[in-house]
Amino acid sequence: MKAAYHSILVHLATGPLVMAFVVATFYVWFPVRGDGILAKFRQASDSVVLYSVLFGAMMMGLAFVTGFLLIPAEAVLNSPITKNKITLSAFAMVFWCTWLVLRYRSGRQLWSLRGYVGHYAYLMLVAGTMSLVAVNSIGGDIAGRPSGYEALAATLGFQTRKTLYFPTWMNVLLLATGILALILAFVRRKNTKKTR
Repeated sequence: MKAAYHSILVHLATGPLVMAFVVATFYVWFPVRGDGILAKFRQASDSVVLYSVLFGAMMMGLAFVTGFLLIPAEAVLNSPITKNKITLSAFAMVFWCTWLVLRYRSGRQLWSLRGYVGHYAYLMLVAGTMSLVAVNSIGGDIAGRPSGYEALAATLGFQTRKTLYFPTWMNVLLLATGILALILAFVRRKNTKKTR
């Protein structure tokens, strides 16, 4: 497997996910009234965020797989920085996929639900984006080709060589818990539809 494929998939994931974050930021923090161009942009922003996250999460999953094919198993098992990248990649995927489940369950009303659901959905996008920045900064560090992400991560106080990583069994447990949580969310939704 060539490293270029992984790099392309990472870029195809990063662009749409960052765009989703920027559009959601506009939607949440800048309420618009009237019928102008900004009001039309606001109406379309839910769809932009949804499809950007959907495409970006799929590309992130493919990048995750190609990353495993690219890195030898010995490096994965023995390198703390590689474990950091895998752990943060898994966290980022959980954030984005959880947002997709929340959006699926809430529909377009996600942003206007009572309480703080819309704000929690936005915070999930923030956390997903920060995880994405951390993952990309580690990737540049591993590849030996630093990008702007390292500088951004450093200004946020994130040092890729000094991060805490979980042991392999904990990574497996976290992944299994995330998959189980997603399965239970869909099973519960189907059961509630049948009882209505």
